Amino acid sequence: VYDIDGSGIKELITIEGTCEADYLMHFYTYDLLTQTVCELEVDQNIGNAALYKDQERIGIVAVSGSQDYQLVTAIKIADGKIVTAKIKEGQLAEGETYYETDEPILLAMINDYYMLRESSLILEGEEETNLGE
Repeated sequence: VYDIDGSGIKELITIEGTCEADYLMHFYTYDLLTQTVCELEVDQNIGNAALYKDQERIGIVAVSGSQDYQLVTAIKIADGKIVTAKIKEGQLAEGETYYETDEPILLAMINDYYMLRESSLILEGEEETNLGE
């Protein structure tokens, strides 16, 4: 959850897919004028990305990479649409590290295994509680 466009309303960011090749990023935001939740989708596959606050402009930076190859993408919301711009893409030079900043956006992993892990949190002899509340 992060306020991508600086509007004061935090957007819910989700990444879903079955593998690196088909991961898609979605943003859910609230429109004050229409009083509705809007879903916005990034129109390119950015893989399983790490997210950072964009230090140069309003928005976020998504970084995906594997085997010393990286894709760094700036993402912002403008006029109710997702706008992306490639910052950097290519093979890392010898000794170069993947792009990162000191302002990561923390992510929570929720997947098909979530409910299995939740049940293991109930200790033997204790009553079951609703962890979702």
